[in-house]
Amino acid sequence: MRRAALVLALALVATPVRQADAYVLEEDAFEEIATEVGVIIRSFTFLLSGDLLDEPFQSDDQSPLFRELIDLRMYVQHRTRNFKFVFHNALVTTVRSAPALELIGLGRTGGPPRFLPLFVELIDDDNVVLRDDVDWVYASYRFGRLTVTAGRQPVTFGRGQLWSPLDLVGTFALTEVDRDYKPGVDALRLDLGIGDRTNFTLLASAGELVNDEDGDGNDDYDLGVEGVGSTAIGRFTTGSDRWELGLLSGWVRGDFVAGADVVFDLDSINVYLEASATVPIDAEDSPVTDARVVGKAVAGVTVRTGDLTITPELLYNGFGASESGDYFAVASSTRFAIGEQVTLGQVHGGLFANYDISPVLKIRGGGLINMLDPSALASGRLVYDASGSTQLILGVYVPTGDGPEVTAGPGSLPVLRSEFGTYPFFVFSEFKTVL
Repeated sequence: MRRAALVLALALVATPVRQADAYVLEEDAFEEIATEVGVIIRSFTFLLSGDLLDEPFQSDDQSPLFRELIDLRMYVQHRTRNFKFVFHNALVTTVRSAPALELIGLGRTGGPPRFLPLFVELIDDDNVVLRDDVDWVYASYRFGRLTVTAGRQPVTFGRGQLWSPLDLVGTFALTEVDRDYKPGVDALRLDLGIGDRTNFTLLASAGELVNDEDGDGNDDYDLGVEGVGSTAIGRFTTGSDRWELGLLSGWVRGDFVAGADVVFDLDSINVYLEASATVPIDAEDSPVTDARVVGKAVAGVTVRTGDLTITPELLYNGFGASESGDYFAVASSTRFAIGEQVTLGQVHGGLFANYDISPVLKIRGGGLINMLDPSALASGRLVYDASGSTQLILGVYVPTGDGPEVTAGPGSLPVLRSEFGTYPFFVFSEFKTVL
């Protein structure tokens, strides 16, 4: 179990940073009539190298680690003025140099807690995995001001660009370098438009945590429902052309959660704040704090000047560890495994920048820092848009900080001295096209 926690800690090497895009109040509006059928091909190549991937930290030398992932996504979408149906099926082939990479989950990982067993593992060998997964399948109907959405659907709340304390229902895995398609949750959602800028949302999702009860290495969703895999929340938003306020409360996988977020649009500058208060029910899911109420907060600014966009952000995470000796406990928690806990530390800063060199060539760069270690993770990527439907990305992640130490013989667990100093050097490429 503790070895798995180590690998999960290593997974943060691919911590992605969200693009600092403008806020969209309505992500997927209804249209008069529109039908789309197509295929999206995404190919990822990853290479990791570092001392932690070799002996004595591993049973044998595994550096460099290699992983190739091909995601073939077939989609069908149909919209009318009041009805919408969306279906996305992902056939994912993974070729890897070591099975341990499956725990790292680079590129595309398993979904959040779900109810429906809509997947099949076609091949599961040490070096090759072939899996078919229904990622989205949902229908919406609009009754006047009320919209009802049922099925496996992407759900996003909150304002944060690098971190989001309120985005708890369905999260991206930390290791997903491409965030075009958020894993769906099995949910029923009601959206009521009270006014032009005022909305109320009720959402309920049922499911269970990912498990492997039969020991075959597969995720065994079996129509089960449990409190730690289910959610029931309400969200209220209101605002104007210059600001928007959101309030959220409810039950999120075994916790009572309440929070608020606000964004101010000052033309070329967006200022946003987001905070949550969580009352944990199970102390085992909060291994480094015994507080009755645990807080998380984010403050950030998005500045756009011509072709350059910059987003600095600060995070306080009450579920994180203030001392490196507690990092293993955080990495072993359920909260971390399902993506709700997104860092090991407690206080972080981040910066992300986009620069458009030309209409087809873009530079993305950024960095995360643990302010208590201190340690940091810098990232950069070059994006080439060959056409409106084809894109090539080259990226690199460079960690800095005190590396781990060995206190016993081969195969023993290392002592982590910093968060980001633990991670290997990491490079990747991505190719995606829409047919």
